[in-house]
Amino acid sequence: MLPTVEARWFMAGRPAGEVQRWFERRGPVTNAEPRTDSYLCLPGMTSVGIKLREGKLEVKRRDIDFGLVPLGSRVTGRLGLWRKWSFTIAGTAGTEAPDGDWISIEKKRRLRKYAINGISGLTAVDPDSFPERGCSVELTEMNVRDAEWWSVGFEAFGRDEARLRNTLELAATACLDSPDHPALPAESSFDFPEWLTNLSHA
Repeated sequence: MLPTVEARWFMAGRPAGEVQRWFERRGPVTNAEPRTDSYLCLPGMTSVGIKLREGKLEVKRRDIDFGLVPLGSRVTGRLGLWRKWSFTIAGTAGTEAPDGDWISIEKKRRLRKYAINGISGLTAVDPDSFPERGCSVELTEMNVRDAEWWSVGFEAFGRDEARLRNTLELAATACLDSPDHPALPAESSFDFPEWLTNLSHA
């Protein structure tokens, strides 16, 4: 599976209107179909994530933790290099949490995407396109255990693993290039498995 470099922030409640307007002003946006993903709770394990998503079992492993990295004014994020494996589940099962060791999360996502090319650098593209190298950006509203959360995430992709971190940093610069962006502080930045561990202990 191709690697990704990711950074995410999680905030309680719903995103304010100015946050949504900021996101939608930065290029083409796709409103993805709402979905529910189920995550296996792995207490103390923050470098591996396991989830059921639309009839598939997905496993993600963090291979490199870059630590907390400044990405712009009022923005510091934890960057990590991840690898993912995906397996189709036979039959119709595979979308619901099997038992109490899983957490189900309802998601409504807005998606944006940047492509990297060797001529003009970073370009905002159709979020449904598949460039060879680029970065996806998402604004996600979540409902988990009857509580509302929202998240901002960057996910850089491409075959050249050594350039993924740079790709994410370029995309962050493009998204966070004006004073209307939300504050994304270090204390709100977690890898998804760490955030789930915090939830399970709440």
